[in-house]
Amino acid sequence: MVQTPTLNLRDYADFPGLLPLLKSIHKPCNLKKFEGKTIGVDAYGWLHRGTVACAMELAQGKQTRK
Repeated sequence: MVQTPTLNLRDYADFPGLLPLLKSIHKPCNLKKFEGKTIGVDAYGWLHRGTVACAMELAQGKQTRK
């Protein structure tokens, strides 16, 4: 059986003050609940972390898989 990830507000700790602001409306759920629906994901934080992780390689035009 394949487990689907669970949404967790702790994953968004990069935004100071976001957790307390959303706490009153936070309802943990399983992603399976959204099966067949379209959702949007703000991946800016992930892109930023990836860019920082390999900044030297990117600046030098080198291939990277970090």
